Amino acid sequence: MNVKNNANITKIIKKITILIFILTISLGLSSYMKEWIQNEYYLFLQIAQVIVIGYIIIEILGNGIYNIVAHNSKETADIIKILIKIVGALIIISVIISYLTQNPIIATSIGTISAIVVGFASQNIIGNVIAGLYIAITRPFKIGDKITIFDKTGIIYDIGLLNSKLSNKDESIVIIPNLSIVTATIILHRD
Repeated sequence: MNVKNNANITKIIKKITILIFILTISLGLSSYMKEWIQNEYYLFLQIAQVIVIGYIIIEILGNGIYNIVAHNSKETADIIKILIKIVGALIIISVIISYLTQNPIIATSIGTISAIVVGFASQNIIGNVIAGLYIAITRPFKIGDKITIFDKTGIIYDIGLLNSKLSNKDESIVIIPNLSIVTATIILHRD
């Protein structure tokens, strides 16, 4: 397996080297073309380059690291590949925004819309994290306690930032969002 990993790493390095060479040529040609293209169109040319090259980099890294890690665990490899795609997309978006923010009106609009979208999208996650911190600080119950919540009785075996886990009599696991725990009535059984 070590030989396969080394071969995969070598392939990734070769692909990235070729990509850097293509990127250098592309940027050189685009700077040469700047004299012939109007500024607003040149900006769109640069954004297109960032999108194409960024996508290629994300694919090379994602697939390369997937191939390296997949020998040990396919689940871990899938998660890492997804994370690389998400982080790569965020980096590409931030570079595009930095190009577009040369105009203050566009920068303000992008910032406002981004804040609204992120706020609405992460509302439940942030609520669950704050509720998880509240549970960790106030400790209304602890791991190993028997509780009843939402007509489910079981033993708490995990308290996380986003959710807590309850083990039932029939060995099934109930995953409860922390925000629901904070707002629900809990019966704590003392044995």
